[in-house]
Amino acid sequence: MKRAKSICRKVGCNKLVDSPGYCQDHKHIEKNRFKGLRKAEGSRAFYGSSKWRKCSLAYREANPLCAECKRNGLVVKGDLVDHMVERPTLIARGDDPYDWQHLQTLCQSCHNKKLRERQKAVADKIYEKFQKN
Repeated sequence: MKRAKSICRKVGCNKLVDSPGYCQDHKHIEKNRFKGLRKAEGSRAFYGSSKWRKCSLAYREANPLCAECKRNGLVVKGDLVDHMVERPTLIARGDDPYDWQHLQTLCQSCHNKKLRERQKAVADKIYEKFQKN
């Protein structure tokens, strides 16, 4: 059985499409929608390296509490080491991503919150860009 046509997802566009999504004029929106949300190139190699694992372990041993929770007056054990500034940005400006001054210990909850906020900011920027088209 053939499916009913649906309206293009682009706000204000009333063209009908065969399957849910965008019309030919707005197909580029779907293609580029998550472009800025991909992991930085080389992330898997960097975070999987023995050098990073040793650095991370040493940092967590010296700083066992979640930095964000500590700022809010809570005492929570940190689960992972996070770069305060994104690693590609550090590398681009010539800073060492293993330098402890750029690191902080976070609990999983605070790290997830930070990631969601960063992803939302990127998604909002992408959305604004394509709303103009």
